[in-house]
Amino acid sequence: MANTAKTTAIRTGKASPPLLFRHVSPGPDDSTLKFRLLHFWEARKNVKGGPGILLGIEMLMIDAEGTLAQAFIGQNRRNQYEKELQRGSIYTLTNFYASNSKVMYHVADQRLVICISHASALSKDEEDIEGILTERLWSVPFQNLKPTHISEGIFTARFKYFLIMFNHSNRLTLYYA
Repeated sequence: MANTAKTTAIRTGKASPPLLFRHVSPGPDDSTLKFRLLHFWEARKNVKGGPGILLGIEMLMIDAEGTLAQAFIGQNRRNQYEKELQRGSIYTLTNFYASNSKVMYHVADQRLVICISHASALSKDEEDIEGILTERLWSVPFQNLKPTHISEGIFTARFKYFLIMFNHSNRLTLYYA
């Protein structure tokens, strides 16, 4: 006769606080993230002589500590979430997958890309949380920019610093010195 162990979960009525981006580690995670969506755009693979292949939606998010993170919604889930996305709004995300970002596509503080999977739940929060910033200034020393960025024409001028500002009104502003 097999001995089966029984476990009992005790609910306290308190939900655990949302995970901050700095606590996210690679792999699947069933935790909850709460963030402000700063910007989102279509991710495309460039094809010579054509419009490119749509891969999905890239998102830039900021948490309560002011840490920027990048997220990705694949093409197969794009229709499910795209209509709900609104710049400047607060969102809650549960059940996600985090993977290491490629250096040439790195656009945030966090070195991981948060991927929305088939098990994910993304919902817009109705209440605005003042603790989550609506914009952020990001300073990038020129030496830290990889040659692949320059050769692709993303950064073509030679300046000492790039200051990149994202805000909730659909703007990406690039300052340089």
